Amino acid sequence: MAEESCAGCHKNIDPFGFVLESYDQIGRWRTHSPPLRTFKKYKEALGLPVESAGKLADRTKLEDITDLKKYLREDIAPFAECISEKLLTYATGRSMNCSDHKLVRDVVKDVPRGRIPRSGDSSSEFRELLDTVELFALLYFRVILRLS
Repeated sequence: MAEESCAGCHKNIDPFGFVLESYDQIGRWRTHSPPLRTFKKYKEALGLPVESAGKLADRTKLEDITDLKKYLREDIAPFAECISEKLLTYATGRSMNCSDHKLVRDVVKDVPRGRIPRSGDSSSEFRELLDTVELFALLYFRVILRLS
């Protein structure tokens, strides 16, 4: 990451953010950032090229999303635990407390090294959590869209 000011914040609050820069806000692939100003005359104007390479706090160099996947697969348990906490926070509408951390550990205990369980895997509480939150979000947004 060339901009030191960007790298300084990403190091602390979003260390993987630079690797995901190639995706826009709704997950579409992009090679350039949006232009700082948009002129009707120049609708196809491109911003600066996306810089998706960077270094994590442990000095691991990541060039792109493929490197991030490899890094996470080396030890998937911390990632599974973190995503479980975030999904449970989203699903319950509150932060996790001390007693919730046992639930999170129980959910991720069956996550095998190097892969996320797939739908249909038996005894996968983590996969069940992912499927439940996905279903909840689908139903929630359908209701919201009908009401608006």
